[in-house]
Amino acid sequence: MKRILFVDDEPHIIQALQRMLRTYRKEWEMFFALSGVSALEILDKQKIDVIISDMRMPHMDGAELLELVMKKHPKVIRIILSGQSGNEMILKSVKPAHQFLSKPCDAQTLVNTIQKALQLRDLLNNDTVKNLVSQIDALPSLPSLYVEIVDKLNESDVSLSDIGQIIRKDVSMTAEILKLVNSSFFGFFKKISKPEQAVSLLGLNTIRSLVLSIKVFSQYEVKGIPAVSIEELWDHSFLTGIFTKAILAKINTNADYIDNAFTVGLIHDIGIVTLTTKIPDKYKEVCNYALKNMVTIAESEYHILGSSHAEIGGYLLGLWGFSDLVTDAVARHHFLNVQGEYDDLTFCVHIADAFSQKITGKNQGLPIEEINEKVQKDPRFVKNSEEW
Repeated sequence: MKRILFVDDEPHIIQALQRMLRTYRKEWEMFFALSGVSALEILDKQKIDVIISDMRMPHMDGAELLELVMKKHPKVIRIILSGQSGNEMILKSVKPAHQFLSKPCDAQTLVNTIQKALQLRDLLNNDTVKNLVSQIDALPSLPSLYVEIVDKLNESDVSLSDIGQIIRKDVSMTAEILKLVNSSFFGFFKKISKPEQAVSLLGLNTIRSLVLSIKVFSQYEVKGIPAVSIEELWDHSFLTGIFTKAILAKINTNADYIDNAFTVGLIHDIGIVTLTTKIPDKYKEVCNYALKNMVTIAESEYHILGSSHAEIGGYLLGLWGFSDLVTDAVARHHFLNVQGEYDDLTFCVHIADAFSQKITGKNQGLPIEEINEKVQKDPRFVKNSEEW
């Protein structure tokens, strides 16, 4: 049974949770704590899978508790539950928390969040993948700027100016957004000089994707690992995002797919960033094997690690609360172990990934990846490949 720990200093909230979740007692073993200290005592005695903590608590608030959990029990999935959204306290919780839920939180939302977190464990459906994740001391959390923008987007009266003002607070982010929006990829004739203009032209979903990716890529520094350049990886990811959206536009008009296409392409290699920074010595082995044998990085990862950056990336995005559509496309984008059916988004990001490498002629010094044979025989590819 999976073990879930709930932490709240108000007894009536704990009692309400116990009543609300009674029907799940056969699926989950649940623990309840009235303080951070009590929660840590439970964690020391029990192997907990998910912790859900209130934010505002005396003596030790939720952010402080999850900070300690991250250090002492890094494999536990950490979720904050709070009614204090949009303020300094919530931004404080960003680093130690994987997800944030607002109070009041209805029963179904809470249950769905827990179930999805637990299903992520199923993504790691073999021992080698589980062993790989276990080597990562603590998976990274969402950047605070991204959380602030998502929080603002959830408000009913949000304006483009509001989002622009948030971006303005980060000088480097402003510079990167303006550099990208003025690049030839977007083809705007007028020079864009303000974040608000960029938001208006690119749209909120694209801006949100850019903020997440730029912050994730910029906060890591890779040293001494052959065949990995963060700058080249960022350029490849950005181009893949552009291509994914363009390719998808030819075969699918579903709004969910269109909204997520650029995001999936942009963050499809986020697993590489995670692995190079969390297990650098092991990843050096991966790169050395790939260079010596002239195989793709994904093939080398499977040989050395038993899994690839694709599955790790999907797992990380799932922890962060991204949709199944996004996590599945990222987790399967190399098609090395894809069985059965696959959706348009997975199909498109795989092709975009290969196209991006072919057009630039770059793949971190490794062989350019080819489009999977299964995809080449797919009617969607046969019909549209010449136009693409």
